[in-house]
Amino acid sequence: GGADGLLSVRYQTVAGTAKPGTDFVHAEGELQFGPNETSKEIGIEIIDDEYYETDETFHVELISADTDAIHPYGARCLVTVIDDDNWGMRVRRLLSGVRARMATNYYTTASWADQFRDAVTLSGGEDEATGEAIPPSAFDSIMHAISIFWKLLFALVPPTPYLGGWAAFVVSLIFIGLCTALVGEFAKLFGCAVGIPDAITAITFVALGTSLPDTFASRTACLQDETADAAVTNVTGSNSVNVFLGLGLPWVIGALYHTTSPRGKGRYEVPAEGLAFSL
Repeated sequence: GGADGLLSVRYQTVAGTAKPGTDFVHAEGELQFGPNETSKEIGIEIIDDEYYETDETFHVELISADTDAIHPYGARCLVTVIDDDNWGMRVRRLLSGVRARMATNYYTTASWADQFRDAVTLSGGEDEATGEAIPPSAFDSIMHAISIFWKLLFALVPPTPYLGGWAAFVVSLIFIGLCTALVGEFAKLFGCAVGIPDAITAITFVALGTSLPDTFASRTACLQDETADAAVTNVTGSNSVNVFLGLGLPWVIGALYHTTSPRGKGRYEVPAEGLAFSL
């Protein structure tokens, strides 16, 4: 009795919800217990992957030639493989939520006074790691002088707390529409002055002026996110809004006007003037 004498015990892994070759490496062998030895360690390799899975289990079974050496209810050990990928996803979601909350607090203003103060203040930004203010550079000063008119103009947008953010959303859309029309008119005047056809102006200067903000927004999203999901979403969403809302909404309004107006009085005709008119 006790721990005296020699004893050999065989062991092997038995698949459960965890499968050998996919979740762990199958192991089997023999353990030798000498005098006064009461414990041994069995090494089993767990296979890590990047797939989302729930916790899985398998068994380690002990087999002995001496049936009295192993307790009949202790011949199997349940091993649970904890899903650390799930915890990783939770941590990434938590960090993403914290970044979003910090960005919301950073860009949210409580009053028009704060917006005009931020518009006229020359700043070099903040260090993302320490949160300390960065002194403005010469380039920051030049860009501030060039864009001061636009900063003051967009400071007229209602602060985000008003009406749950809807006031800022609607007024921002109106301002963006006015800026787009202004860019289109200046591009048309520029093309007329240098002798560039409207079609070429439309697919170069106008397209460039309306697409550059999306380009910089996608770049910022790529730098701040671990994956390219935000950048792809920004590009896809922007183009979807341009096509389905920017083109679809005016045509829906025109079709409804054409359909509901008295015959011969509300005719909605669109002349086919080529690519420039469409753009």
